[in-house]
Amino acid sequence: TNKKITSESHSRNHQKANGLFSIQGLKHYFCWENARNYVIAPLSEEMVFRGCMSSPLLASGYTIGQVSFLAPLFFGTAHAHHAILKLRSGDYGVRLVVLSTLMQFAYTSLFGSYATYAFLHTGSVFAVILSHAFCNIMGLPDLGFLSKKNPWGNNGLACVY
Repeated sequence: TNKKITSESHSRNHQKANGLFSIQGLKHYFCWENARNYVIAPLSEEMVFRGCMSSPLLASGYTIGQVSFLAPLFFGTAHAHHAILKLRSGDYGVRLVVLSTLMQFAYTSLFGSYATYAFLHTGSVFAVILSHAFCNIMGLPDLGFLSKKNPWGNNGLACVY
């Protein structure tokens, strides 16, 4: 029986170690949703919002600072369609959808400001595409630890974070 246990545990460890390199692992990482989120969206959004919007705004007389503020508002607004999808699903209440949409507008606009500024100063749309893909991969930070009791106080940690 020891041989059987060892064989089974070896097989499980082998599967864990080869997770990405197994057929199932590859199917998990290379799916349409990931291609959309990590390749297609960063490529198309940066080409449109940085490549096609920033230069015309600059050419029409806006300053780099104004373009870095104005163009990202369009970028943030373009992500509002997620609210409609959430409402249609029926899984979320209106209040939660409004709050999450405002939060998403804020962080996409903030990222858009950074990306626009970086694009205008470097002239490289490729750099902001990679930055966008990286942000999509990383996602927002998990602030769940702020709801737990801690000796520093939740507000202090939120400010430091």
